Amino acid sequence: MNCGLRNWSLLNLVCVAGCFFALSDSSYACSTRHFYNNSNVNFYVGFISSGSTCSLPNSPNVSYCTVPPGKVAEFHYSDLGALGTISIRSDGNVYPYANFDFNSGSGVACNIHHHGNTGNIAVNEPAGGDVTTCGKGWHC
Repeated sequence: MNCGLRNWSLLNLVCVAGCFFALSDSSYACSTRHFYNNSNVNFYVGFISSGSTCSLPNSPNVSYCTVPPGKVAEFHYSDLGALGTISIRSDGNVYPYANFDFNSGSGVACNIHHHGNTGNIAVNEPAGGDVTTCGKGWHC
C-alpha cells in the first residue's frame, strides 16, 4: 500500500515541477529574445514607452540599439505586462521604418503583432518576440 502512495506522491511532485518549469519557460513569459541581423546593413531598433530594452554583447540595456551587420542583439521585454511598441528600420532600402505592437509580462506569450507581410524581416522567428532579417539564404 505504501508503494502506491509513494508513487502517487512522486507523480504529483513531477507534475508540479513540470508546471513550474512550463510557467517559467522563456517561451511563455517575455524574457530575453533576440534580433538576428543577417543582412549587410545596420538595423535600428527602439522600444517606445514599454520599459523594454535591447543590448549588444558587453553593452548596457538601452531603449534604442544599433544592430550591426551579422550581429545579434538581445531584447529584454518588460515584465510589467503592458502593451509596448517596437520600431525597426535599416540603413539603405533594406527595411523602411515600421512600428509593431507587442504584449509582454508574466503569463503572456511573447508575440510581436503584425498584419501580413513584414518584408525583409521575419517577426516572431525563430521564437515569439524574436526578429530575423534577410540574409544567409534569404536575400534582401
